[in-house]
Amino acid sequence: MAIAKQSYLEDILAGFDLLMIDPTKDPFEVGKVIPLEAVIDMTVELIEYCESERVQRGLPKLHMRLVPKKQMVASQAQSAMKNSSKH
Repeated sequence: MAIAKQSYLEDILAGFDLLMIDPTKDPFEVGKVIPLEAVIDMTVELIEYCESERVQRGLPKLHMRLVPKKQMVASQAQSAMKNSSKH
C-alpha cells in the first residue's frame, strides 16, 4: 500500500483532479488474484488516504473512479458460487 499511496500523493500534488482507484494488482507478483474483500478494504483505505492528504494540503476536491478488474470480480464471483454449491 505504501507504493500506491506514494503514487496517488504524487498525482494529487501534480494537480490531478481525477484518480483511478484500482488496488486489484499486486506490484510484487504478476497475475496474483487479490481476494475481493481485500480489494474492498484497500479501496476504502486509499480513498480515505487521498481525501485526508487533499484536505491537509487545502487542495480542491478530487474525483475518484473505482476501477476493479472485471475479470477479477467475475472470477471470484464464480469461485464463490462453486463453493456455496458444495455446502
